[in-house]
Amino acid sequence: MKRLIILAAMAATAVLLPGKAAATANPLLLNLTVSGTVEVWTNEYNQGTNKTEIDIASSTTVSFNTKYIYNLISNAVANAYGEIGTNLTPTNLPANGYIAFNVTNVDNPGYPVNGDSGTFYVTNKTGFYFPLSGRDATNGYYSFIEFDDDDFDFYDNFYGAYKGSSSNKFPYKGSYTENEPSVFYVHDNPYSYDDGDYPYIVFDNVIAIEIRSNIKAIWNNTNGIYGTPISQSDASTGSGCGTAMINDNYNTAVTSGKITLSP
Repeated sequence: MKRLIILAAMAATAVLLPGKAAATANPLLLNLTVSGTVEVWTNEYNQGTNKTEIDIASSTTVSFNTKYIYNLISNAVANAYGEIGTNLTPTNLPANGYIAFNVTNVDNPGYPVNGDSGTFYVTNKTGFYFPLSGRDATNGYYSFIEFDDDDFDFYDNFYGAYKGSSSNKFPYKGSYTENEPSVFYVHDNPYSYDDGDYPYIVFDNVIAIEIRSNIKAIWNNTNGIYGTPISQSDASTGSGCGTAMINDNYNTAVTSGKITLSP
């Protein structure tokens, strides 16, 4: 299976460790919720199955949810699919863990110029912490999950429309609602990342789920529209769709999908 490895030139930065804080009501540490369906082609054309039909094909619908995504990640980081390579250490995630998102953390400075803001990690109520992106043993970048839009991660091709306002007096507090296209991408090959710029990388996995949808982001900040956020939430509006890999089968399609990031 081909691997897409994108070289990053910048050195690693310290990773924020929000594990114990994730159980509190920190408005910048968000919990991930996912749901949707995938249509999977279950056989190649079956020639001459009966006397009246030829080229018979069949498919089945597979549902996924937050637990499905967590199991995908758990198997991936434990190297169940053989994709982790020699530069990452296989890790067994806790059964009571969950995936969370740090709005302000940066894990790949220099790409783009200001770094990739927003990172996913696994935590639980006792403070376990495992980053789902970062730097490997050779300082190469890796990622098991990403959220590409105007606010986070590899947002080169995504821009949104927002409404709101900021105070004209210090500290210039503001509240905004933004609608923006996005890509949510979770996968087992840690070196097949940046789906926002390179959509074909989905096929470099054994199991992967991609959800392309409009996101409604609600955020409050200080120092104007480009200031530091003090709270944020993101949720798909309507139903998204996308590409998938299910057990190395690329004849699949995400027919519906929704993600939510909320405190």
